[in-house]
Amino acid sequence: MRSDLAALDVEALALLTNRGLAKRAAKMLDKGEGPSIDEDGEGTVTATFPDGVVTTWPADVALADSACSCGAAKACRHRVATALAYQGEATPERGPWDPGAFTDEELEALVGANALRTARARLSKGVEAEVVRGEQPRVHLANGTVRFPVRDALAMAHCDALGAERNVMIVLAVWAFREAGEGPEPSVQLVLGESEGIALDAAEAVLHIVHTSLSHGIADLPRTAAADLSRAREAARSAGWTWVADGLEDLEELLECWRARSQRYAPERVAWVLGELIARVRAARANAPPSPGWFLGRGVAPETALDHLTLMGLGARLRPADEEVEVDVYLLDLNGGAVLVYRRRIPREAPEKLATRRVGDTRMRLADLASGVLTTQGAFRRANRLMRLASQRGGRKHDLKTGGGHGWKDLPLTIRSTAEVREVLTHRPPRTLRPRLLAEDLRVVAIDEVLGVSWQPGEQQLLAHLRLPDGSDAVLELEHDPLSPGGCAAVEAALRDGAHHVAGRVHLHGAQLVISPTAIASQGGLTLPAFAAGGTVEAAVHRTPLGDDPVHQALREARAALAEAAHRGLDQIRPSERAAKGLDAVGLTVAARRMLAATTPEAWADAWLTVVTALEIPDVLTP
Repeated sequence: MRSDLAALDVEALALLTNRGLAKRAAKMLDKGEGPSIDEDGEGTVTATFPDGVVTTWPADVALADSACSCGAAKACRHRVATALAYQGEATPERGPWDPGAFTDEELEALVGANALRTARARLSKGVEAEVVRGEQPRVHLANGTVRFPVRDALAMAHCDALGAERNVMIVLAVWAFREAGEGPEPSVQLVLGESEGIALDAAEAVLHIVHTSLSHGIADLPRTAAADLSRAREAARSAGWTWVADGLEDLEELLECWRARSQRYAPERVAWVLGELIARVRAARANAPPSPGWFLGRGVAPETALDHLTLMGLGARLRPADEEVEVDVYLLDLNGGAVLVYRRRIPREAPEKLATRRVGDTRMRLADLASGVLTTQGAFRRANRLMRLASQRGGRKHDLKTGGGHGWKDLPLTIRSTAEVREVLTHRPPRTLRPRLLAEDLRVVAIDEVLGVSWQPGEQQLLAHLRLPDGSDAVLELEHDPLSPGGCAAVEAALRDGAHHVAGRVHLHGAQLVISPTAIASQGGLTLPAFAAGGTVEAAVHRTPLGDDPVHQALREARAALAEAAHRGLDQIRPSERAAKGLDAVGLTVAARRMLAATTPEAWADAWLTVVTALEIPDVLTP
């Protein structure tokens, strides 16, 4: 019996190919169009279909490497149907298993000696990994995820990277399972190899430009600052510190925005970057767990070419960019569970016209991408999950099916209770130390009932109270946006039309789950507030916005004061006594003392990190 084929259920086949192909193959069998199966003594399976197509699948061969007379080079419905038909004649073994049992000889036979040599070289710098045990075990690495969907079948390992990188990641994933060993924990974080210390020259270059920026202020930087910033960025890149280098790129962009008097400049954005850079270097120097490299982004590839992807649109968001508008389209990887972001900057125009703008050199429209299901064989993912699509002129294929909102019931990232969100948000590291991922808080929230919708005229804000499947409540919150003047009206209409799921950024306001929507799935389909042209909100007027509790308000005022100090320069401005008094009045005495002491770059960082970290802790904000 071929245990590898017997274990290839529809979900595993969808991972190795795509969901559409797996569904079409299943329908073939349902219609009686499946193959006759023959297996020889060496384990080679031959499937003969009614139309004469023959699929030949030798033992220890991946799906893409099996042969089919239909002419498809890799995946096809006949190969998938062969696996499904074989399952009808075998009973697979179920339960957790350990890919760490694969030997290096088996790895070399699959991926080659070069992949093993490259993997060993990476161990000298330390490789961060998260091992997830189970029936379909997987390993999350810096550059992607390796999954083992079929028990004891190394050839069936799936990786979302391509080429040589794919082979190296499979090796590292097997080694990670070996290092983790057996245990009751469902997941284990570890570092493979030696986690070396940090590059001192790079750290000094980064801190020099950060200290200079804080002392002089963005508004009065010396002429040498641009060169210092460039040297720091190159030093971080050379050291392999992807998160630090990305932060320095953000700082360069913000400096350009300030010089150009661009509306994209904001003091708080600058403060976030400066505080984050200091926090990352501090944590790495302190050798804090899980490892110095985790905080710095060491070993994270700036960009990775991805294999076959199936992405579902979760809406979009617009941001002003001077004379242009920046469009972010959110795409959920149905196999990996990560949210990728397709970004495009285009001249300002009405939202209904923005919706029809093309995606690259394809025939896809932005609104269709934001609401449809995209199957692509040519995508590239940056470390921060910004995605770009390869040109179709190079032979890359992008297939988009429009009309979304109907397949949202079992999506990855779906939450059904406030407790799920609280569990995630309260057990993760602070934002200043986490990987720099776009749309990290985007989720799909299941709606059991819409309890009420109201309009807040003073805040120009739509509020909706929702009941989740577990009985807990949530608030949907959407402010009027001049770029999308019909967004609030469109959301209200969708909520009254049997809304069952909402996609958007989630956060906790005290004990209250709040959702800022990017898309709403209802009986009428999918609503995209970003591209809504016009309309009138019909909800009753209520003057009861969420508001800030005293602790929250004091922390926000302190954050704004510290951001202003970073903009104007610590040499030019004294610490805000008013903000310090506000913190002290609500019992945050440590934050108040640090606020008053924020006269040097490192002391400013102490105050900033105290304030912004407190704002991330939900219990601090509970009235």
